[in-house]
Amino acid sequence: MTDVSVVMSVYNGDRFLREAIESILFQELADFEFIIVDDGSTDGSAAIVKSYPDPRVKLVQQENRGLSAALNAGLRLAQGRYIARMDADDISMPNRLAMQYHFLESHPECVVVGSNVMLIDSQGDYLYTSDQPTEWEEIRRLLPWTPFYHSSTMFRKDVAIQCGGYFEAIKHYFEDLIFFNRLSEFGELRNLEEPLIKYRLVPSAITNQGPGYYNTVLGICRNILRTGAISQDDLELLKKVTRSRTPEWKESNYRLRIGRIYLEQNFKRGKAIENFFLSVRKRPTHGKAWFNLVLSFFPKPVITRWKNMRYARWRKAQRGVNPLS
Repeated sequence: MTDVSVVMSVYNGDRFLREAIESILFQELADFEFIIVDDGSTDGSAAIVKSYPDPRVKLVQQENRGLSAALNAGLRLAQGRYIARMDADDISMPNRLAMQYHFLESHPECVVVGSNVMLIDSQGDYLYTSDQPTEWEEIRRLLPWTPFYHSSTMFRKDVAIQCGGYFEAIKHYFEDLIFFNRLSEFGELRNLEEPLIKYRLVPSAITNQGPGYYNTVLGICRNILRTGAISQDDLELLKKVTRSRTPEWKESNYRLRIGRIYLEQNFKRGKAIENFFLSVRKRPTHGKAWFNLVLSFFPKPVITRWKNMRYARWRKAQRGVNPLS
C-alpha cells in the first residue's frame, strides 16, 4: 500500500509524454504508484508507457471515453489516500509530491492543494510564473471559479469518491471546475505559493477556445452544481462554444495568447510582435491579433494601463458580475 497515487490520462500525447512520465519517476518522494490511463490513443502513447519497466507505473487501456471517464477509471484503481493529478504534456518539479503530501498530512481541514506553475510554450521555453491565490478565504470568494491548474493538484481520495468523482457528462471541457466545487463542500481548497509544475501551453489545448467560452462555462457549471445534471439546452450551448476549429484558427489563437504573455507579463516587445505577426499570418481576419500588434508599438505605460483594464474586466467576469460578451 502507498499513500500517494499519481493519476494521468493520455490521448495521443506521445510528443511530450516521456518528459511528463520521467518528471514523476524522479520525484524526491519515491513511494507512490503511477496510474496512466490510455484513453484510446492511436499514436505511440501506449508503447511509450510500456517502455518503462518501473513497477510503480501501471498502464490502463480503454476505448476513448473522454478525460472525465479516464480520470474516474484511475481514481477507482488508485490505492493511495492522496491522488496527485498529472497531465501528459506537463512537467512536475522534483519536490512536487513531497511538498503536497506533507501539506495535506499537516492540514486535515484541506481537501485539495494545488500550486503556482511556471508556464512554458510548446517548445518548453519559459513564459512566466503564475500568481494564484493561496488562502481558503480568498479562494472561497471566487467560487464557482476555482484558481487551480488541474495538473498541479493533489486531493484526498475518500472525499473525491464521496463527492462522486468527475462528472462524466462533461467529457473534457471543465470537468475540473465541477469537481473542485463539489470538493469545496467537504473542506478547504488551497494553493502552495511555490511553483511545482511546468505547465505547457499548446495550440491544441482544450482551453484554446473562442470569445465567451469561460463565461458560458461558468453559467453551465452553476446549473450543474445546482441541479446535479446538465440540461439539453446547456449541452447544445457547450457544443456551440467548443465546436471544432481549424488548425489555422487554433495556431492563430495560440500565437495571440503567447504574444499577450510576452507583452503583458514580462514585456518582451520583440517576442510579442513576432507572435502577433504569426497570429495574423495564420488568420488575417483575426481582429484581436491586429489590435494587439498595433498596441505592441505603443509606450509601455499605455500597454500597462490596457493590461490592468483587461484584467479588471476578467476578474469581474469570473465573479459573474458584468460578464464579458
